[in-house]
Amino acid sequence: MTITDFHSHILPALDHGCKDTDESVSQLTLMKNSGTDVAVATSHFYPHVHKVDTFTKKMDEAINSLRRERIVCAPKLAVGAEVLLCENLNTMKGLPELCVRGTRVLLLELPLEKLRDGHYDTVESLISDGYTVVLAHIDRYFKCFGDGIDELLTMGALAQVNASSLSCHSVLKKVKQYLSDGNKICALGSDLHGVDEKLYRHFKKAKRRLGNDFERIMSQTNKLLYEAELIDLI
Repeated sequence: MTITDFHSHILPALDHGCKDTDESVSQLTLMKNSGTDVAVATSHFYPHVHKVDTFTKKMDEAINSLRRERIVCAPKLAVGAEVLLCENLNTMKGLPELCVRGTRVLLLELPLEKLRDGHYDTVESLISDGYTVVLAHIDRYFKCFGDGIDELLTMGALAQVNASSLSCHSVLKKVKQYLSDGNKICALGSDLHGVDEKLYRHFKKAKRRLGNDFERIMSQTNKLLYEAELIDLI
């Protein structure tokens, strides 16, 4: 079984994750030593701040800096982005470039403010346009958005959960409820920013906390990333 960390901030100097290449190398080594086979780099993309062409250029530069290191111990790397959900995001030029490369999988971060009708319409349009929409760390939104999460999942979105949240009994119970109701939770992530061994222990413990559901989630992740471009950093 391939173990995939679907949400991590590991590209150097691209967002507030790893500040430089050395920190990225340390983080990737930590991941591999913890049993992670594939890490999905999901740097923050804010449509009101970034431009797609500039952002993807910086991603390529960051990837090349890691390749030059020839890291001895590192998971394979898939590259996408954590895109802030904004109304009419579906009309933004260059949006496919922010999917996990080789796929139509788009990781969306929900807005801090209340979800509006325009947000739901945008997600519905993205799904209609053929994107596989994955909601980042839905465990953060159980209290503030509640039924809104259910509505987004009902219309066809999928969800990623942060492994660290599974240490909370109420969150774990809610996650298991979603899993029993269908295969809406498709991925686990560390959401690792920088090097944090304590935080990454939660990702290692996810298998024990989820039991058989861990394999179900990883199987879904592997299906989503079947055509993803994987970069070998060794």
